[in-house]
Amino acid sequence: MLLKGKNTFTQIEIDQIFELIKRRVKASASEQKKIRNEIRKIGFYGKDDWGIVNLQIEDLELLINVGKIEIIKDEKTNLTQSKVNKNWPLIVDSKSQINTERTSFSNVNFSVEQNCNNIFKSFDPLCNNDREIDNKAGNYIICLRKGSKLPKVDINPIFKTFKGLEVIYTGIASKSLRNRDYKQHFTGNNAGSSTLRKSLGSLFGYNKILRDSKTKKRTKFNPEDEQKLSEWMKANLILYYSTSKDYLKIEEELIKSLNPPLNIKDNYNIENKEFRNLLSKLRKLSVVN
Repeated sequence: MLLKGKNTFTQIEIDQIFELIKRRVKASASEQKKIRNEIRKIGFYGKDDWGIVNLQIEDLELLINVGKIEIIKDEKTNLTQSKVNKNWPLIVDSKSQINTERTSFSNVNFSVEQNCNNIFKSFDPLCNNDREIDNKAGNYIICLRKGSKLPKVDINPIFKTFKGLEVIYTGIASKSLRNRDYKQHFTGNNAGSSTLRKSLGSLFGYNKILRDSKTKKRTKFNPEDEQKLSEWMKANLILYYSTSKDYLKIEEELIKSLNPPLNIKDNYNIENKEFRNLLSKLRKLSVVN
């Protein structure tokens, strides 16, 4: 793609742009135009190169973290090039308090233009209506609310954060995010149809019962525990979702980058391996007759 500006900056230039963005937010309309021109003099064209109309700090942070903008070594200050994940968006450690309203997908073998709905939307099960969730295929991320914790077990997991919240699980919906994300996970009464519910209930130590009489492999929890689990999930979890036709590839990148501790399948991250092994054992505990 031919840029009007540039996509390689020194750390000094990036710091200057950040400061100008901060000034722009509080400036009058006429001052905003002047600040925009100052940003362009540095080589950053938000609308022309990146499709950003109302430039915010998180927009620049995202471009840096997805590798769209590269920070290079400045010979005068001996600054080293920032290392970024060029396959996935903003991933921050558990100390970060970044909490943006939107996070766009980077180029995971497809372009944003081809997947125009690739923006994660938040859903709070305590106050949002499930009809707000798109009835389409896509990806979702489950996070703990601020101050919430997973049930205590012998091994403590290590968390990555997404929008300032600790990530515990990511998944896909091949047909309907609304049905898969919310109805099966948050309001379902059958952990046998929800990997997330089965894992959480296993961490709580709930006893398993047979899901049906046809097979002894599929289990769930008793009705009382299923109800308690639903209430706990609504009170302690936040859902982020995004529609996409490339949900399988995106899930692969999400697991690599976010390393959700409750994702066992296709999770090859060394970190949290011991916790995942423990979780697998808890999930396989015998059925109580």
